[in-house]
Amino acid sequence: MAEDLTGYTEVDPVGYISKTSSRVTLAYLLCSVDAYLYHDFGVNYFDKIDLQFAGRVSSSTAYDGMCCVGFANNVNDSAGWSQSQYISVEFYRSNSTGKYNVTLVTSGVGVDSYEISANTTYYFTLSRSAGSNTVTLKIYSDSARTALLDTLSADGVGTSTKFQYFYPAASFNTGVSSDAFYGYFENFVLNSIAITGGAQIIGLPW
Repeated sequence: MAEDLTGYTEVDPVGYISKTSSRVTLAYLLCSVDAYLYHDFGVNYFDKIDLQFAGRVSSSTAYDGMCCVGFANNVNDSAGWSQSQYISVEFYRSNSTGKYNVTLVTSGVGVDSYEISANTTYYFTLSRSAGSNTVTLKIYSDSARTALLDTLSADGVGTSTKFQYFYPAASFNTGVSSDAFYGYFENFVLNSIAITGGAQIIGLPW
């Protein structure tokens, strides 16, 4: 079941974020602000991760414009996630090349990247086995996830790391007000398994 984003907490002092039940849209999201959408699932909730979502970067995105989807253990914009462990899927436009990229990053400085096209919807599966030091991101061109474009992999998650917060969208505050991101992310499905009192609870909806 897809996440209902209307129940998520929005921190957005200027109004860069808009959301429906299934989609979060970013318009003129500057890299000089703290703006993000998140949900607190509880301490140590995410060990195994199996997240599916779709998204696109608009050609309106300025050079160095960025937005992130990810998991963290503190409440902040994605630049502030480095205060604790995190997994970040970064969408941005490179200032040096003008190209659009999706990059998988961990707090252990694991990094892997893939070039994407603007104004094109991609479909993602972010996976981490319970207790694994590695996270992967599969990138598909179709909603059925049969046409695999690339698989990104990054180490450094930490074998004992578990996550509390999930962010469908978060700014990356570098303090540079000229960098702006445009795009959207949607249809987040968290196929997570939590252990409560010896019982397995599969795919908890919120």
